[in-house]
Amino acid sequence: MKLSAAGRSFLEGARATLARATLAVEDARATAQGRIGTVVVGFDGALADTLLLPGIVQAFRARHPRVEVRLRPLPSEEQVAALRDGKTTRRPAAM
Repeated sequence: MKLSAAGRSFLEGARATLARATLAVEDARATAQGRIGTVVVGFDGALADTLLLPGIVQAFRARHPRVEVRLRPLPSEEQVAALRDGKTTRRPAAM
């Protein structure tokens, strides 16, 4: 049995579709497991004045390269409100 030109074309497209579907499943699993996505870190200004925060962010990024880290300066009371509401209220700081 031999594939026709149309059959070969279809097979090539089907293989590519299956490969993309496999990647989509893997990405979905990684996202569900927290290995892909974004983490937003609200921090008080006092923490930014120490070497602690940059070191923590650098270590996290090294262990989780597919997770984007966004830093947001927030006073403690706004951090509590943002956590309670599931959101933050300010733009990310550069890091």
